[in-house]
Amino acid sequence: MPAPISEFVSRYFPEQDVTEFGSTDDGYLVRLRNSAAITFNNNYYWLSINGYGGTLPQMLLFDEFPPALYEHLQAMEELNNVYAVSRDHRSYFVRLLDSDISYDIATGDITRKN
Repeated sequence: MPAPISEFVSRYFPEQDVTEFGSTDDGYLVRLRNSAAITFNNNYYWLSINGYGGTLPQMLLFDEFPPALYEHLQAMEELNNVYAVSRDHRSYFVRLLDSDISYDIATGDITRKN
């Protein structure tokens, strides 16, 4: 496993066993035992993190989300309800327990869909 991916997993999912690691056409996939699956692009930049029923660590949200998105989740008391996230060059998409949030990087607009 490339060092940047290993460091990411160790930092945000300590003591989690990697059960699967593989290359894809456009990056890498990491699957953790009874936990998350993470996809990275070829530059080791995470593209999606799915907790598969478990919530994502708050430290990951704080470190990896734009401040406005993190603060919105904090104000809505949703930090403990983030189950999956994905991003591209335009947006972040956040899956909560009962709704989804999208964050537009260029404008800072946050949209919630129930």
